[in-house]
Order: sequence, then C-alpha cells, then structure tokens
Amino acid sequence: MKLPMVSVLMPAYNCEKYIRQAIESILSQTHTHIELLIADDGSKDNTKTIIDSYTDARVRTFHNPSNLGYLKTCNKLFAIASGDFVTFQDADDYSDSTKIEKQLKYFAMYPETGAVGTNMVTIDQSGNYIETSAWGENVNENLKQSSFHFCAGTFMIRKEVLSVIGGYNEYFDRKGFEDYYWTMLIAEKYPVRNLSEAVYYRRINPESVSQTLRNDRKSFLSHRALFELAAQRKATGTDMLQSGKQQEFTILMLRKLAAKLSAEKNDKEAIKEIGQALKLSPLNLQLYRDLIYFTRKIFSD
Repeated sequence: MKLPMVSVLMPAYNCEKYIRQAIESILSQTHTHIELLIADDGSKDNTKTIIDSYTDARVRTFHNPSNLGYLKTCNKLFAIASGDFVTFQDADDYSDSTKIEKQLKYFAMYPETGAVGTNMVTIDQSGNYIETSAWGENVNENLKQSSFHFCAGTFMIRKEVLSVIGGYNEYFDRKGFEDYYWTMLIAEKYPVRNLSEAVYYRRINPESVSQTLRNDRKSFLSHRALFELAAQRKATGTDMLQSGKQQEFTILMLRKLAAKLSAEKNDKEAIKEIGQALKLSPLNLQLYRDLIYFTRKIFSD
C-alpha cells in the first residue's frame, strides 16, 4: 500500500536558536514519506546557513531574496507543495515524532475530515514547560460559539481542501489572524477536528510574528473582522474579501473601531481612525459626516 506523501511547510525568519530543533523534529517523524519545504524569509542571523547545512533529500529550500512576511511565504510554499496532505512546522517550535502519523491515522478513520489539528504544549524560550492545552475535538462547534480552541499551526489538511479553499487571504498580511480566517472557511465546508494528544510544542517567543503583530488596534481590526466576514458569508454566501472589496472592508472596520472608541469616551482617537479611512477614500461623504459627529462630541462632552 502506497504511503501518503505529506508536505511540511516551514517559513523561517531570524530563528537560529531554534530552527535546528524544528527541522530535526520533522526529519525524525515516524511517518517518513515527507517533503520539508523551507523558505528563509530574509533572515539577518544564521538561520539560512543552518537550513542549508542539511543534506537530507527530503529537505527542499525555496529562500526569499527579501522579506515577504509569514503570510506570503506560506502562500508561496502552498503553491509548491506536492503532497497528498499539507501541514506546518513553525521554525521556532517543534513536533513530537508521532504527530504526522497520528494525524494521518485520524484521516484514515474519518476521510470526510478537512483538517486535523492537535493539542499542544506551550514552552518558554528555554524550552521550559508552561502549560498544555485541553481543547475539545470538535473545532466546528467551538467556532459556532466564537471560540478559537485550536492552533492552525498544528493543522494537517488534505491537498484537495487547499485547492477548494485556497491559501491565506492577503488582506491579513502583516495584520495577523489569517490562520483564523482560513480555518473558518475550511470549517464552513468540512469537519475540522483536534486530536486529544498534545504532540506539538509551541514556543512563546517575544520576537515571533504572532507576538509582535497583535497589539490592541490590529487585534480589533483583524479579530473583529473575522466575525463580520462570517456574518456576511452566512447572509449572502460570500464576504467582501472574497468579492474583491478589500479597501471598502478596511473602511468599514475603521468606522467600527471609531464607533467603539467613541463609545469609550475616546473621540480624539476615533477621529484618528476616520482620518485613516479618509486616506483610503478622500471623497467619501459618510466619513466626513463621521468626522463632524465625533468632533462635535468632543466639544459637547
């Protein structure tokens, strides 16, 4: 019986301290029929040198000549992946040697599944234990309750699911939450499940993309956007990003953020958000009405 090929995607940026452990954790998997696709994303340390020191034929490198960012690098690797299944390995994390085998066994038992994640162990920069997740199996039900009890970085998906859903939406580039949006799209068409076993080790790295991007403003504009977009898809079958209305959607979210700030008695900051929206659409009359409204509130309070 032919073993399924698994493509493992690994974008890498300035992670010389951890990348060897990440690579070794994939090359030592009990399921050996893999390809490890690695793209150094313009690192300024020795990350690329460490990657290039590997001679294992399963390691394939596709380095970026300049920094593209995590999202675009993932999309590049998505397009290259040739496996029957696709999974991830963040360059500052590592996996238990049985992770891929256990995910493939789940797919074999439940072939209708679109994506299988795992529970995970969180560790600090030195590899010391912090906590272990205890997420339930049914990701679809969690999402219905607006709960993100999963880590998309642990996911394995069928290649045909990728062909239906596509890669990460570039609207979220440098914003974060692209993995949540992507997961929600998958879950609207397929069962998405978590394994009960914690077979992925996620490192809390203050320099990682997920830690540096998610300040309050960006979190609102992306996290709140997920539910706005989901509501649009439920109502009409599509959302503004899928319809190519990225700029209009950004303006919508800036107005929602401004309204939130105003409700918190922070109209000066609300005005700043409307100003950002006006840079995108300087002839938008509704934005000028918003600007007048928030300005009047400052003087009336």
